Amino acid sequence: DLQDEKGNPRVVLCGFALDAEGREASLLDRDVDLRRIIYESLRSRRVESLMTSEGKNALKKEIRELLAKREGVPPIRDVYFTKFVVL
Repeated sequence: DLQDEKGNPRVVLCGFALDAEGREASLLDRDVDLRRIIYESLRSRRVESLMTSEGKNALKKEIRELLAKREGVPPIRDVYFTKFVVL
């Protein structure tokens, strides 16, 4: 749940995929902390920035960097949005 510059409520629906190394990567699929990282990263953004390629790329970079700080996470090569809709 977000708000736009006029204070109107907005919702972001997104699906994502991770390009990770090793078989441990499958463990990320059900990782609650991974979802928390994504939610917090989205909430820290302005809705307007999420409507641009640059904004989405910055979000992906932040998610990749936050995951790199976690122990036991295989190296993440890239983050892909399989679905990204702002309502």
